[in-house]
Amino acid sequence: MVQYYLKSAVQGDVTVKVMKGAYVVAETKGPNAAGINRVMWTMRWTPMYLGPAQQQGRGFGGGFGQPPAPPPYPTFGGTMAADPGEYTVVVTAGGKTFTKKTQILEDVWFDRVY
Repeated sequence: MVQYYLKSAVQGDVTVKVMKGAYVVAETKGPNAAGINRVMWTMRWTPMYLGPAQQQGRGFGGGFGQPPAPPPYPTFGGTMAADPGEYTVVVTAGGKTFTKKTQILEDVWFDRVY
């Protein structure tokens, strides 16, 4: 969850970026209202390169039944799980940029079977 506080509403877009080093892993536009605003990063990213094999074909259909209910907060992210490590969250609002470092830790219990 990325939370940021705006003292007053700002003109224009609020952008939220998640970066790993110099690379943008995920990016979205957030609410520009006064007060505490929230967007949810799914801790996923989208690969930027599609090889020739992926560009030619079409995907298979999917999604059985009804679509899921929308989440309570705007979400952003991609299809690949983010690797453990240090990330930087960059929020740009009203011409000002704010950064904060965060970490994704490895889930050592993820593939354990008991």
